[in-house]
Amino acid sequence: MEAFLKMTARDYRDLLKELLAGQTRNLRQSMKISQDEMAELLRVSSRAYGDLERGKYCFSTTTLMFFLLLMKESELEQLLKIFKERACA
Repeated sequence: MEAFLKMTARDYRDLLKELLAGQTRNLRQSMKISQDEMAELLRVSSRAYGDLERGKYCFSTTTLMFFLLLMKESELEQLLKIFKERACA
């Protein structure tokens, strides 16, 4: 638990932004869909989706939930594992 307290809220946000940008791109590519199609699934504009994929902005709570619903359970587990490892490093 102490390891989690070493990071600031900004550190967590930046870590999430980085991890989710990569995961978003990987999921879209594995689904073999365009950025426009992924944006539609996440209910955001194409421009906003591109910004998310490049890590320019962080997901809103609603968009994050739509994204997580698209992931397989094993992908979710892996994402949480990576986040926990990096947050505790």
